[in-house]
Amino acid sequence: MAQNTTTATANGNTVTITTTNGDTKTVETRTGTHAFRDNNPGNIRDGNFAQSNGAVGNDKGFAIFPSSDKGFKALDTLLLGSSYQKLTVDQAINRYAPPSENDTATYQATVRNAVGVSGDTRMSALSAEQRGGMEHAIAQHEGFYVPGTAKIEVMPISP
Repeated sequence: MAQNTTTATANGNTVTITTTNGDTKTVETRTGTHAFRDNNPGNIRDGNFAQSNGAVGNDKGFAIFPSSDKGFKALDTLLLGSSYQKLTVDQAINRYAPPSENDTATYQATVRNAVGVSGDTRMSALSAEQRGGMEHAIAQHEGFYVPGTAKIEVMPISP
């Protein structure tokens, strides 16, 4: 019986996620925004953090996760980390989406509105529901909900 593995490769604007599970191989081909095609709603950069939280590949510097659930879990773990929990909401977004790469002020306003808190609210004071709202606001801002394509092929593995 084959070992269970998941790997991912990126080629241009297409990501291919291959999962071997027992005697079956599943190949998922995804296109769209980085966040969508990479199952990475927060556009988390690839590296030690992403890999220790389930990333299975790299797409132009962004982590590829085997599923959007894993991508959301990684985003939640990141925001629950001590480096974010000690910050205010505005400070967290400034760190997450620095002005050198983003319109941080607009990003902060989007998150504040979605969560229903002021920018000086401590991350550690957010409820799980508010943090979830923040994660979905981040996913929206990062383009995760812009539809792309996902084609899945399941095939038996020949002995």
